[in-house]
Amino acid sequence: MLCDECKKREAVFHSKIIHNGQVRERHLCAECSKKYREEESLFKPFGDLFSSLPELMLGKGAPRCTVCDKCGTTSDEFLRTGYVGCPECYKAFGTVMLDVVRRTQHDTHHIGKAPGVKTKSSVAAAQNKIDELRRLQRRAIEADDFEEASRLRDEINELKRSIDKGGDKK
Repeated sequence: MLCDECKKREAVFHSKIIHNGQVRERHLCAECSKKYREEESLFKPFGDLFSSLPELMLGKGAPRCTVCDKCGTTSDEFLRTGYVGCPECYKAFGTVMLDVVRRTQHDTHHIGKAPGVKTKSSVAAAQNKIDELRRLQRRAIEADDFEEASRLRDEINELKRSIDKGGDKK
């Protein structure tokens, strides 16, 4: 696909912007994408807030300038604008990106809770609740209260399903 701007070189940067329901797609070569990113940077409304990002993220004097072999985007440019030029930039700037993530998020791995993730304590709590419901169910059966016993059975089954799915139903 040719560049939308110069119509001469192969497009390596593809973007889709949706603004007020209008979809705008751009397909640019490396040279035109640099010009486009400098002119229409998403970070421009923030002024020079991001201009010191390389020093803030990696420390002053840290060796950090890497150039993507495919599109020519530099790691300094990525740190300044927040944009990469092509998919190969992720490989070329991998260490820089990891350093930025490590400094902003304090780690490169997610440690928090995520939807559908079982924790030992949530499973143990659900199992304790099931045990308690089974005791109540036995008492209901002994008292010939079969309606209550079947309600408890349904609650036990629901808790078991929530454990199997990984939910924290209490």
